[in-house]
Amino acid sequence: MSPIVDLAVVIVDCADAGPMAAFYQAACGGEIVRSKPDASCLTVGGVMVIFRAVDGYRAPTWPSADVPMQMRHDTRTTNPTARPD
Repeated sequence: MSPIVDLAVVIVDCADAGPMAAFYQAACGGEIVRSKPDASCLTVGGVMVIFRAVDGYRAPTWPSADVPMQMRHDTRTTNPTARPD
């Protein structure tokens, strides 16, 4: 099956965006392309990862679901009417 969308961005909520981006850059490589107090952007493996500082952030308690993980992803397509094979 041919893909109809590409992974465009992964957004990760956190308490402090800069140190999170630096940690993942050290772990995964890539380049920090933007760093401001509210968000830092890391490109790695062709994907942009945005670490977003959230007021009142509470770290997830995985594997417990007491405080769930906070992440989302966006996709993009060049053909919005395409259907899977």
